[in-house]
Amino acid sequence: MKRAVHASAIALALLCGPVLGNEALTGPAVVLDGDTLRLKDAVVGLFGIAAPAPEQTCEGATGLPVACGADAAQALAGHIGAASVVCEPRGLDRHRRPVALCRVGGEDLSAWMVARGHAVADRLSAPDYVPQETKAWATRRGLWAGVFEEPSRRRVDASAPARMASLTR
Repeated sequence: MKRAVHASAIALALLCGPVLGNEALTGPAVVLDGDTLRLKDAVVGLFGIAAPAPEQTCEGATGLPVACGADAAQALAGHIGAASVVCEPRGLDRHRRPVALCRVGGEDLSAWMVARGHAVADRLSAPDYVPQETKAWATRRGLWAGVFEEPSRRRVDASAPARMASLTR
């Protein structure tokens, strides 16, 4: 029940939140999921990546289910902590949500999430993140330790058959 309420709150925030303008936003951020922040009154996706949905589970290295969506959100929140985030708008993603290149202390949060295996690179919009993804895959970090449903595929159509990613990319 708690996860359903959390997912509903994110959906409502995405629908009702103001659209990110052309100016950079700076300040404390609230992590809504592994690739979505609320900064001031704007809800913004992290540019160039897709992370598992909050309720998504994956198969871990031992073959047991892992709450990979919750893990991704917790990792991002822990990394940001109380630091100020700077988000520079990059337009809309293919799902029509505002996205931005967000940094903490100059560090690209999208690159950080992909490098640790908590998200995958959107190869169409951000090929610069592919090397981080390749290294995460090669070292079996995060999602790449087991088997998972491709996060970007999951968002496109939750009812479509899952396309699984695993150690055999």
